[in-house]
Amino acid sequence: MRLTPVYLSQQSTTNVTEVTELRLAKQDIDSIDDLSCCIELRRLDLSNNQLSDAESTDGIKLIKTLTWLNLAHNQLNQGQFLRDLTNLVVLNLSNNSYIQLPMYLQNCTQLKALVLNNNDLHQIEHLGKAKDLNTLVLSHNKFEELPALKANVNLIKLSASFNSIRTIPDLSHLAGLRELRLSNNKILAIPESFRALRVLEILDLGLNLISNWKDIATLSELNTLVNLNLKGNKICQMEDYTQTVKQRIPSLRVLDTERFDQRFLHRKQRQKFPSGGEGRKTERTGSSAKGPREGRAKPQRSQEGRHPYRRPDKSKDEASFQIFTKPRPKAQRPKKQESES
Repeated sequence: MRLTPVYLSQQSTTNVTEVTELRLAKQDIDSIDDLSCCIELRRLDLSNNQLSDAESTDGIKLIKTLTWLNLAHNQLNQGQFLRDLTNLVVLNLSNNSYIQLPMYLQNCTQLKALVLNNNDLHQIEHLGKAKDLNTLVLSHNKFEELPALKANVNLIKLSASFNSIRTIPDLSHLAGLRELRLSNNKILAIPESFRALRVLEILDLGLNLISNWKDIATLSELNTLVNLNLKGNKICQMEDYTQTVKQRIPSLRVLDTERFDQRFLHRKQRQKFPSGGEGRKTERTGSSAKGPREGRAKPQRSQEGRHPYRRPDKSKDEASFQIFTKPRPKAQRPKKQESES
């Protein structure tokens, strides 16, 4: 399908110049005309379509008002459409065919979140001007080395799981990094430079090649680390593994996806037995205190397994075509003139 301004105007009850958001996922769109007439457009979702070459995305490059763009699950391997999108804040290019990042990505100087998982990338380029970038997803690519990202000092979340990374570079310049996910790689040890990550809270190193205590010795100096995943590493087979990790990293609250802090466990126990214990009998009826009251019918579930009083959820796989427009300002009533006394 070819997406044109005429088609949009036929689908909308308002003028296309007032459209602020377009959700066009799963519409079999294979080409886009010039949409610069959508002068208020801020968010555009074109995921799960048939966009591929530069000509098919040519109509996007003139929508200079865009701040949010989702092009996931297409067949893109170029980025000419990014040439003039200097206001982009969020860009999703996951599940495409990129071998290298598009050159015009350097024009997106306002980027804060960039999602690139499930491509064929092996290096990172053209991100030097994205000084405000705080979220970067590189999972399911072909990286053999984790990019150092020297220019992106404001990163908060970095994910590079499911690659072939063997070593972690010096990340001491990422002083604000709070979440780092590197599972399913070939990492052997944590470098000494990790000491500089003073606010790191979440570290996922599951299914790597970490085998002994000296490989994670640096983690004992991270006083803010609360969530650590080492599941699938050889170190997990060592004697007293769980107890030793907890002693070496006392700030931990979650280890290998299992939460163990006492406040959480106590709250979970109270939720399970809110009346002081399951199966407590009442003197009058002899029934469980947690059972339903007499005379109140318990609603039966429908054949689909849903609660009969609950609205059925729409399928997430359902194709969506939605148009949102800028809300009109409320008309102000004229002020009443005070009567002359």
